[in-house]
Amino acid sequence: MYQLKFLVSFLLLVMITSCSSDNDDGIVGSWILTNVALTSCPSDIAETNIDANNGCVFILEESLCLDMDFTESGTVVITFNYDDDAPEAEAGTYTDNGDSVEICFDGDCQNLSLNDNTLILNSREDGCNIAFSFEKG
Repeated sequence: MYQLKFLVSFLLLVMITSCSSDNDDGIVGSWILTNVALTSCPSDIAETNIDANNGCVFILEESLCLDMDFTESGTVVITFNYDDDAPEAEAGTYTDNGDSVEICFDGDCQNLSLNDNTLILNSREDGCNIAFSFEKG
């Protein structure tokens, strides 16, 4: 009877540890741009959904490359470049709230939603709602 309890306990332990998530670090790590969606645009701008290629999209007549790196110490670095310009980086802080992440740069904060393995940054530009989607890379 003791051996059976030991065997069952051992099997439960193995099943629990083998089913743990691959995303144990949560938000920590690199996130790369995968999609940009433009909605509620003025009539002169077409609403569109653009898939990124290696973190880059061609949007509103410009090429934009964008990624974010979250560290364990609470720092986020956003790296971006337009067209063929040299990449620029901006460092800030973040707070992981489970299903959302608040990022702050020089006191200006914005919430990003976290849905499954997709991080979404919503913005408003040129009269359009723009949703930047990122996946952990």
